[in-house]
Amino acid sequence: MRPKVLIPLIIAVMLLIAAIIGAFFFLGGLFGGGSGNRIETVADVVPTPIPVTVIGARVDIPVGTIITDTATLLEPQQISQAEFNAQPNEFFTSEQVGDVRGKLTLMPLIGGQPILRSQLSEPGLSQQIPAAKAGEVRRKAYPVQVDSLTGVADQVRAGDVVDIIVSRVFFYTVDGREFRYPTSKTLVQNAPVLRVLRPAPTSEEAGGAATAPPPGDTAPTLDAQGRPIRADSAAAAEGTLREGRWVLIIAVTNQEAELLEYARGISDVDRDIARITLVLRGAGDTEIEDTTGISEDILFDQYGVPFPGINRLIIVTPGQP
Repeated sequence: MRPKVLIPLIIAVMLLIAAIIGAFFFLGGLFGGGSGNRIETVADVVPTPIPVTVIGARVDIPVGTIITDTATLLEPQQISQAEFNAQPNEFFTSEQVGDVRGKLTLMPLIGGQPILRSQLSEPGLSQQIPAAKAGEVRRKAYPVQVDSLTGVADQVRAGDVVDIIVSRVFFYTVDGREFRYPTSKTLVQNAPVLRVLRPAPTSEEAGGAATAPPPGDTAPTLDAQGRPIRADSAAAAEGTLREGRWVLIIAVTNQEAELLEYARGISDVDRDIARITLVLRGAGDTEIEDTTGISEDILFDQYGVPFPGINRLIIVTPGQP
């Protein structure tokens, strides 16, 4: 065979072989390399793992900190699905920021790192007492017993701030005649409410027999300024009056505690009667109001209440309440 004919023939054979090899690899990829002639679908493609958004520390948070300012201290962070699945009960998801608010740090938290449940705890009462302001002494926890009237109709929540008015009736005797002298004065202002403690429910209440549930007593949700945000359940409870007596733990100074202890004391000897009444402050109200207090003389002389014209002292008979 002539060389001029042989060379084109060799080239044609090589191109044919190359085409066959290319077709083999192409069809092998299309039909799964001959594995049962299965066409690969979208479902066979391994998806890219989607990261999980969790709550982390925006800045370094020291040990012993109660997390209240969530806007400053917390931020959403992303971790891998594998890291989350390794300990899913340790992380706070982006919807659980309320579970972090109000918690006490058991160890320093590092900024930029996720927060774990094992790093936090419910704060004890001592940790809930606010720190002292400049030039002031730190307050202490003090119990006050109230009812539906003296406790602002059970609308006071932990995190609220109250003033305390003490009303007291003094009994005394002049020339064998017994008199009483009522007085009233605001003795404490700007006292934070730390906790609200109610008696255990009765068996009827525990059984759910048409008894409206009391408003929540746990620490409230706070906004960026640390003010309590009312929950819908609290709003729904409006108009429901709770009977009985319960205890509020408030933060006061030792001097204020001494005033309250003395002013509210009930003596079996002189039958002095005292009552403590709470006054609920509006959110953000920190003003100190200078009050005159009220007695019979002040009521008539300074506030113009008409004088009955008999005697300013109310005469009572022995044993009359």
